[in-house]
Amino acid sequence: MWADSAKAFCVIMVVLGHAVLWYGVTTVSVPQPVYYAWVDVVSVLTPVRIPLFFILSGYFAKGAIGGNWRQLFRRRVASSGYFYMVWLVILTGIYTTVAHNPFLPGDYGWANAAMQVLWPENHLWYLWALAVFVVLAKVLSRVPTHIVLSITFFVGTAMTIAEQSLASSLMRNFFFFLLGAVVPHALEAVVRVAKWRWVLLAGLGYLTAQLLMQRVDPHWNLIPGWFAPLWMILTLIGSCAVVQGFAIITRSPRIGAIGHWVGTRTLPIYVTHLPLLIVANAIFAWAMSVSYSPLAIALMPVITTAAAVCVALGIYEAVSRVPYIRWIYRYPWASGRASTARRG
Repeated sequence: MWADSAKAFCVIMVVLGHAVLWYGVTTVSVPQPVYYAWVDVVSVLTPVRIPLFFILSGYFAKGAIGGNWRQLFRRRVASSGYFYMVWLVILTGIYTTVAHNPFLPGDYGWANAAMQVLWPENHLWYLWALAVFVVLAKVLSRVPTHIVLSITFFVGTAMTIAEQSLASSLMRNFFFFLLGAVVPHALEAVVRVAKWRWVLLAGLGYLTAQLLMQRVDPHWNLIPGWFAPLWMILTLIGSCAVVQGFAIITRSPRIGAIGHWVGTRTLPIYVTHLPLLIVANAIFAWAMSVSYSPLAIALMPVITTAAAVCVALGIYEAVSRVPYIRWIYRYPWASGRASTARRG
């Protein structure tokens, strides 16, 4: 349950990160200290939320990578590619007709979406990357683990030093995916020794390094540059703190059950949260025009994140019960749990 709970944490932090972006485009008056405080929070979480997501994805994919090619293609490659294509079409339809995404070019259309089949410059890029990563991990499975990890770490940091781009981000996250896939025993060892003192020690070390680096370069989490090796190391430290924290708190059956329930439904949250944030922020802006509340403004990312996550889960539960449309969350050519969005 710790792994599913950690996945739930990661996807909620992804939604929160996107929710904070609306401070920059909302028509509501936002005090600058509030805006910058939330930007700092999201910045500090950046080295953990997506990389840990990939570590856990690699951990869950280890069985498929160790199996045959047919099994790998059916269970991982085809399903990830299927969800990517389905939701690329759905979201492009939404953005071009119903709700414009303020973070896309004004002339964004189907031609842009067609190009993104080959290069995913959109918020669905995780699904595209997952399909590619499992294939690469399978191809490299016969290469000694220490060589593969060393090379991907070096290439990822070198690309990040050269330029912060989607390509360098993909390379860094491939390294983290491989960690979960080829050395799952390391992640399990972290869980076995989980104690609050290690969580606090790792957490304090992570936050201290972040505080010092923020003074050196406030934008270093987004554009690591020459600090890329430190960024990668902090990712590992922060990820250990999060994983151990969830390993401890999910010993409570109730907390573990909640984390498991949300964590096995990360795909519906991931694919639908952005259009839901558009709607949530429109409603929020209207509410603030009627009755302005400084407290609500300060909590806007939390409010809209909670709304987007809850509605996304509600939509998933409703759609899953309708045979003719549940294919948007269900891979049609697989059976059992692998056919659903729950292992997303």
